Amino acid sequence: MNLTAAAAVWSGRWGAVYRGGRVTLNSVGTAHRNSQAQREFLIPPGKTIAHASISLCTGERRCQPLSLVEVPFEAQAQHTYRIRAAEKDHGNKEFWVWIEDAATEQVVGGTKGLRDAARN
Repeated sequence: MNLTAAAAVWSGRWGAVYRGGRVTLNSVGTAHRNSQAQREFLIPPGKTIAHASISLCTGERRCQPLSLVEVPFEAQAQHTYRIRAAEKDHGNKEFWVWIEDAATEQVVGGTKGLRDAARN
């Protein structure tokens, strides 16, 4: 892949340790995670789908996987994106999941909740 034409997608934690969580990218398009520590994918530009798992955490290393999600989006060359998640309502285990451009914070895929739009 021509790295000057690539886009990057990454994942990480959200929230605080108490009722915080983690979004883990499993794959983006045809690129699959090759290690437990991998948080970033280099992908070609174009339409693609991010596959991720959502976990709630009660401590640094105690996270309970809750759901798998798919978020379609269109990647542009030389852009960096991050996948984000937030609980719709505290304690209900339903989530808003979206992908945003890391530089502009513009949502490029999924749905960002109204509550989170004001906060993030």
